[in-house]
This record gives sequence, C-alpha cells and structure tokens, in this order.
Amino acid sequence: MSYKSKTPVKVCMRAMLAGVIATAMLLSLEAGAQEIVVLKVGVRADAAPFSYRASANDRTDPQRALPGPLYRAGYRGYMVQICDAAFRELQRDIALEIEPVPVDTVTRFGEAQVAWHVLCDPASITPRRLRNQMPTVPVYLSGIGYATTAEIPKGILCQSVAGIADNTTASHAGIRAVANSGEVPRWRDLLLSAIEPGSRAHSLSVECEQNTAEVVLTKRSHADLARALCSGEIIYYIGDLEIVRKNLEAFPDCRYELSDSTYRDERYTIFTRQDGLNDAGRAALARFRETVAAQVLQSDSSLLDAYDVYLTPVKPSRKLAAFYWSLIGRFE
Repeated sequence: MSYKSKTPVKVCMRAMLAGVIATAMLLSLEAGAQEIVVLKVGVRADAAPFSYRASANDRTDPQRALPGPLYRAGYRGYMVQICDAAFRELQRDIALEIEPVPVDTVTRFGEAQVAWHVLCDPASITPRRLRNQMPTVPVYLSGIGYATTAEIPKGILCQSVAGIADNTTASHAGIRAVANSGEVPRWRDLLLSAIEPGSRAHSLSVECEQNTAEVVLTKRSHADLARALCSGEIIYYIGDLEIVRKNLEAFPDCRYELSDSTYRDERYTIFTRQDGLNDAGRAALARFRETVAAQVLQSDSSLLDAYDVYLTPVKPSRKLAAFYWSLIGRFE
C-alpha cells in the first residue's frame, strides 16, 4: 500500500478524535454551566423526635427512614425526613448542596439567630416569625404539655417551679396556659407573676435555707430540662408534649408523670429565609416550598411516612388526626 493510500485514513482518524474531544469538552461545559446552589439548613441536636443528632445507639430503622442529605449527615427526626424528601426531589433537577447548620432554641430565631435558609426544626407558627421568614404548609400539630416529678413537694419550696426551653412558644405563653388550666393551683399566682413583663419574681421568690432558685428556670436544651426534672431541680417541665416525652425517655431511672392533656396548640412549619441567596438560590428555595406542599398534600403524604418512622407507636391525639385529615383526607 502506497503512502498516498494511508493519508485519508489518518485524516479520518484525526477528524474522529477531534470530534470526540470536542464532544467531551462540550459536555463538560454544559455540566459546569449549571450553577451549584448551596442551602444552609438549620437542624437541632436535642428536639427528638422531630429534629435531633443521631447517637451511637440510634435505633432508627434504616430500611424505613429516608436516606436524604440530612440523614446522611447524621440527623434524624420527623421534620428532618420531610425536608430530606423535598431535597432529594430537587437534587434530581438542580445541582443542590445541603450544608447542615446546628441551631438551638436561642440561635434559630431572634437577635442571636445564625444564618440559615431552611429550618428543619419543630418551629411553631407565630406572627413574629411570619414577619421575618417564609413558611411552607403546616406539617404537624403539637400541644404544650408538661411532666412533673413523681412526688410533688408539699412543704417549703426549695426548687424552681417550672423549667422551659429558652426562646420557644412554650415559655411564657405555655406557662400561662398551664397555670390558668388549674393544674398547678398551689403555684399558679407565683408562676403568673414570674412571667409578667419586667417582673423580677422569677429570680427572687423561691428561697429557703437549703437553696435559692428561680421560679422559672430557663435552659437552652431539652436534654438539660429533662435532666433538671429528674434531679429534682424543677417540679414541672413544660414544653411540646412529644419533645418532653422523648427527652425524658433518655433517663430510664427517672420517675415522672406526663400530663394527659395539652394546653395550647402549636402548628409546626418549615421556615425558609432567602438572605444572601442569588437568583438561582432563591429559585431553589421557592421550588423547595412548592415541593414540600406537593409531597404533603398528596394521598401518600410524606407526613405519614415520617410519622410512621419517628412517632409510632404513640397514638395520635384526636386533634392531630383531624389535622392530618384536613391536609390529606385520611389518617391511617
């Protein structure tokens, strides 16, 4: 075969190689053209069964839980699973990265608020929060309740009457609801006076020879509140009843009693903020809210799966069952 007969083959091979390289470069450029969106997601370590950091002996069934980005980062809970379901749906269409941001009752809202775009936390809907954040559809109906020590003191008061988590709706509003229910007749007036604006009764009224304590003791975590009840530091642990129950379960030797009723209804939502996001980020956040709504309101609602994983075998209250029925048309 002559030299001339080889030239067309070499030219053809070079052309094919150039085409392959060009195609690879084009695909690479197209893949890189999609902007990566990073959403900071606030999650709690202590708000089980709704949002919490998994412990070494975590018993969540991996076959039933949804392995989304927050789950893979070590977080669990009812609210976490609802968020993860929406994040997984978004990641099918856009380049979305989730950055977990630990928050507590102080840093999720208010003056000490840390930066987050999505709050996967049992956060109640309040007028103030609605002014500064955008909510999804409501996703749960809880209620303020309490736990008491097994033996309520009858003599001189030497410990705090009530313990609450800082910066929550179970604080002053929850105390007022419980006090006005008639459940704490001995300390009703003391509790109500302690939560009056500008009152100093919470720090001055409980004094005895053995101890001086605040009437209302504030802690930053529910784990600390459960420990305070079990150690006798407080008499009443007031909060969202599911969270109170779950945190006390971590102290198997603790003797306590849970209230049979709730005294204030709390609607949970997933709050969002677009501070610091560009157009792509704001669009992703809007898609997130739309996706949560679609997944919540359909017949096989994401709420039912999350309840099954993180809240069973506790039977839902009639109010909660009615809440689910209003959103989904059923509760099983």
